[in-house]
Amino acid sequence: MKNIYVSVTTEQQLKEAASIDEVFALFPAPFLVINGLCGAAKKRGKRIFAQLPEVLRENCADKAGRLLDEAKGLDGAVVKNIDELGLLKDGGFKGELIADPMIYAYNREAVSFYLELFPDMRFILSDELTDNEAKGLNINAPVYKAYGCPKLMTTAQKTGRVLDGEFENQRHDRFFQIYEPEFGYTVIYGKEPVYMQDRLNEVPFDDILIELTFENAVETRDIIKRTLSRAPAPAGFTRGHHFAPVD
Repeated sequence: MKNIYVSVTTEQQLKEAASIDEVFALFPAPFLVINGLCGAAKKRGKRIFAQLPEVLRENCADKAGRLLDEAKGLDGAVVKNIDELGLLKDGGFKGELIADPMIYAYNREAVSFYLELFPDMRFILSDELTDNEAKGLNINAPVYKAYGCPKLMTTAQKTGRVLDGEFENQRHDRFFQIYEPEFGYTVIYGKEPVYMQDRLNEVPFDDILIELTFENAVETRDIIKRTLSRAPAPAGFTRGHHFAPVD
């Protein structure tokens, strides 16, 4: 039996994912944690891991402190950069830590470095690793991303007039972007989600991540149910680098 983790970026996704019994844990975005919107999910017995920000500015120190205070009352935190690891260590954080792929952990030397700081820290496996490369890291209880749009870039600012939604570049390639209101940065995603739900019986990992971006409540439920049923991949999805390495 696989444990299902769901990363959520909206209150609608949070409520819908929390209502599904088979969901084991949730990774709510920073603004959901700071604004105290995770209580209902916690009451439903879900484990809650606060996502820390992609970008941590000095002028957001007060908000970062509030977020860390909220995280102390939850099950743990998802760490996005090495500065946050320093803050957590200095603050004596006791919750469970899960490292986002933004924390460089693509080889055993990097993994060993982080485990010296936090011996029990777990890792979300990067989209840039094949499944065989991920197995070779010998990480204890990693989190395997089975669904989600690839994260292409984080910029420490707004990108034009559109804060959230779809846009295209000069070559007419399509992308998504999400603006984080509490910490003032934008994350840009590729449009085609990685889809591995139908191959989970072949995956040698027990903790499975669904990473949501713009999905509404209906789509959120559908994606989670597809994961549970191992439904075949629909059109418009990719396998990412799970089988083929990055050139």
